[in-house]
Amino acid sequence: MRRSVLWTGFALLVWTTTPAIAENAEVALHRIFLADGDNVVSYGEYARVGDRVIFSIPLGVGSGATTQLVSIPAAAVDWPRTERYTESARAARYAATRAESDFNELSTEIALALNQIANVPDAEQKLQIAEQARETLVTWTRDRYGYRADDIHQIVTLLDAAISGIRASSGARRFDLSLVATTDRPREPLLPRPGLQEVIVHALTAARLTPVPVERLSLLQSAVGLLDEWAASLPRPWVATTRARAASEIAAELAVERAYTDLSRSMFGKASTFATRADVRGVEEVVHTVLRRDEELGRTRPDRISALLLAIDAKLTAARRLRLERDRWVLRVKAYRVYERALHTPIDQFKRSTTLLDDIRVLAGPDHGGLSDLDENIHRALQAFRRVTPPVELQSVHSVLAGALRLADNAVRIRREAVAAGSLRAAWKAASAAAGSLMLFTYARADLERVLRPPELR
Repeated sequence: MRRSVLWTGFALLVWTTTPAIAENAEVALHRIFLADGDNVVSYGEYARVGDRVIFSIPLGVGSGATTQLVSIPAAAVDWPRTERYTESARAARYAATRAESDFNELSTEIALALNQIANVPDAEQKLQIAEQARETLVTWTRDRYGYRADDIHQIVTLLDAAISGIRASSGARRFDLSLVATTDRPREPLLPRPGLQEVIVHALTAARLTPVPVERLSLLQSAVGLLDEWAASLPRPWVATTRARAASEIAAELAVERAYTDLSRSMFGKASTFATRADVRGVEEVVHTVLRRDEELGRTRPDRISALLLAIDAKLTAARRLRLERDRWVLRVKAYRVYERALHTPIDQFKRSTTLLDDIRVLAGPDHGGLSDLDENIHRALQAFRRVTPPVELQSVHSVLAGALRLADNAVRIRREAVAAGSLRAAWKAASAAAGSLMLFTYARADLERVLRPPELR
């Protein structure tokens, strides 16, 4: 009889306990507490990435409020308090959404377990079902932020008493008396939704903390915008003081930004000029100037300076490469000029042939006499060319020029055959060879002129 009453009371407690009411259902806003005692609001949860904390800060109140992504140093955060508050916010959010539905499912599961206990005759099986139900209860409240912990505590206490009774009736002499399911509740109380004045203060606090200049300037400008928009509904002295301070900080930020922009533009320009001259020491001096000016400006733009130094370093590498190329060119230019003089005759012969070759290209001749002159010029050019030995570095130029002369010789031969046979098809083959010859000759001359000039920055 006593056991029946116990199960009845247990079942009634499961089904009739009044649902807990969340103290604050507005849990989309979290708080990040700072080491100096201040805090800022985060719309949704923050993300900790390396040595920074990234979150969205609300700017404004009501339906017209916007958010901005902000990053602040992780070292500036009071982590124990922030994590406790996050746990509280999660618990409140859970209580306001899924908690009661989950608790109802749990109640149904426990009720089924009680029904099994009441109908199973075997004491060992009863004990197994009861202990499993107890473990389910303890795990459930622990994994759900302590939701309805007092109610679960009462249920587990009754269940522990029942388990002890089952063990006693089965003759067991030693009992496990861990009768209480303890779950720590979140210890950090939730703060009310911030008002407009607090939102502005949070924006200014985040602006003070963020190491990202763009974020800082945007937050300051947003704060001034809110002050101007809502000045009539805020304390006038506070608005005047806060706006003056924010405006001063904006002016300082813009001045620093202009200084760094000018520094980047002028120093990169100088580095580029020195690099085109292969002036390695000049580029190195630019690096020293950048570091000195950054120090004078308080090192407030590390990302921009890093990007600038990286770009200047590329110019320094280019200057060193160009310096090496020019030194090597000076060493080899004498041999290049000897080669150029050796090519004077074949190149001159070819130049005098270009008009006639162009006639072949467009199928406009030349006549028999012109074709004979062209054949003689190309023959002389080939003979003179074969006597020239190029420097190793100019082998490619020499090969292109050789190709131009061979194609010219082919153009003359095929044109003769076309004239003798009256073949338009052969004439087109001659035209193709002439076009290739003229093109290769142009390329070869351009390459030769290039190697005879001092190397330039590419």
